[in-house]
Amino acid sequence: MKILDSSVIVAYLNEDDSLHDRAIRLELEKGVTNELVFAEVANVMQKRVKNKHHVENALKKLAREMPIVLVSLGDMQKSLEVFSENYPKLSFTDCILIVQSGELGAEIITFDEDIISAMRKTT
Repeated sequence: MKILDSSVIVAYLNEDDSLHDRAIRLELEKGVTNELVFAEVANVMQKRVKNKHHVENALKKLAREMPIVLVSLGDMQKSLEVFSENYPKLSFTDCILIVQSGELGAEIITFDEDIISAMRKTT
């Protein structure tokens, strides 16, 4: 199983992103994400992509086709420790992604070097 970070989802959805071609090759259709990453993707797309219609369609497609793993209270509580250990390099959303990857036995797919570095420390 793959759990996707916003960096790869944004690159996948945004043809103008410098990492778009790389994201396309990752077969993201087989991944999952969580609602916080979804919100992060929406916010980044809103800022980077001027075409409102494209952003709306991309987000609707994402919501329709990608499974969303809900963040539990337990995930949030465990993420506080990861957040403390990696402060200020990782956002709280990144920390939740790390916790959920462990809970699900999933590989995090990301272009974020700080997440990659943190994952190396935990394995």
